[in-house]
Amino acid sequence: MKVQKIIKILFLCSSIFLLNCTDTEDNTPNDIKLNKFVWGGMNAYYKWQKQVPNLADDKFNNDDELHNYLKEFKSPEELFDSLRIKKKQKLPNGKLLKKDKTSKFIGNYHKLEYEEKDVDFGTGITYETENISGKIYATITYVIPGSNAEKQGIKRGLVFDKVNDIQLTKNNIDTIFNKNSFSITLFNSNTKYNVTKTEIIRNPIKVRKTFEHKGYKIGYLFYDKFSPNFDKELNFVFKDFKDFGVNKLIIDLRDNKGKGSLKTASYLASMITGQFKNKVFCKEVWNEKVMKNTTDTEKFIHRFSDEIKHDDFTEKINSLNLNKVYFIITEKTTSISETLINGLKAYIDVELIGRGTAGHEFGYITLYDSNNYTKDGYDFDNSHTKALKIIAFETKNAKNYSSSNGYTPPLDTRIPKTTYEKNLGDKEELFLKKTLEYITNNN
Repeated sequence: MKVQKIIKILFLCSSIFLLNCTDTEDNTPNDIKLNKFVWGGMNAYYKWQKQVPNLADDKFNNDDELHNYLKEFKSPEELFDSLRIKKKQKLPNGKLLKKDKTSKFIGNYHKLEYEEKDVDFGTGITYETENISGKIYATITYVIPGSNAEKQGIKRGLVFDKVNDIQLTKNNIDTIFNKNSFSITLFNSNTKYNVTKTEIIRNPIKVRKTFEHKGYKIGYLFYDKFSPNFDKELNFVFKDFKDFGVNKLIIDLRDNKGKGSLKTASYLASMITGQFKNKVFCKEVWNEKVMKNTTDTEKFIHRFSDEIKHDDFTEKINSLNLNKVYFIITEKTTSISETLINGLKAYIDVELIGRGTAGHEFGYITLYDSNNYTKDGYDFDNSHTKALKIIAFETKNAKNYSSSNGYTPPLDTRIPKTTYEKNLGDKEELFLKKTLEYITNNN
């Protein structure tokens, strides 16, 4: 899961050293300054700081002991990796803590910041892979409108197994697409497409449709990122839904990996409903140290609203006032997507179609090398581009619930395997067809 959340980091200082949080002279040797940044950031904000012995506040008696420990690591990357949760473990409350695959040491934060915007440098192809006897076969699942791939005539459902005439394998799949231009060859065919990467605006609203079905007025939205940059457009989609008189809403989150903003998720929840203004949509639960050092707990709460509020505009939310919503989900549905499902479950009926979600209702923050771990810190070190992207909080709904096991559709709405013969939004497309059948047979 990769939660991207715009947040003003709490100015929290370590209780034992006041690491990087005071104006006192820094006595850290130059060769371990980056290591101290890594340890300090993880000690202050890592969600599972208490579960990592070497991040304990009483682990070191003084700076010298800490410095000696930091010198044991050849690089800040090695130190960071040692401080992450590396294996499953059970917490005192009985919940299962999974291996942390999301927190990362960032070598170039400029690249991270670029990726977190709704701009991509790519061909416009989204694909899924299958490994058969060591060979990789890639099925195109989506082609971005206006992209180079679309202009070349590439469509959803095509399968390719070669790039630049080289067979895809598990050993090259992560690097073979690195070039700015390359060719793909379709499986069992000599058909070849030459594609070039360009800058593409990634609109998270992939498909939006309204139609009548068996006496119901259906609204369908394929949505793959909770991007604040498209809040206004998302609200306009719901105006169309409202004007059409939608009484059955289907939101397709099958490819939504939960990137974006919790605030946007709360706006979407408010568009779906509308009758819960100011009630709690979700709560952020940070590590014990952060929670104890924060007097304004309201900053951890996201509420239902009747307005979208941005710095440059305020707009009334178009709400459908529904008491039931249908979500299409898969194992790729994670993070904020799961928070949306869970947040609504506290108030309305939530029907799930597809496959079980990832079970990862966590959010991350990006820490920079400065006294307050932001770029605004008075001693921000711009001599390097290293940063930390770490899991900092868990989300829970108004009933104080979250699921480490994810959310699983009932047996009669499960779809074990995905097919790509039909376009997204086509009533015969497998997931949408199953959802429409469920609506018809259960209402």
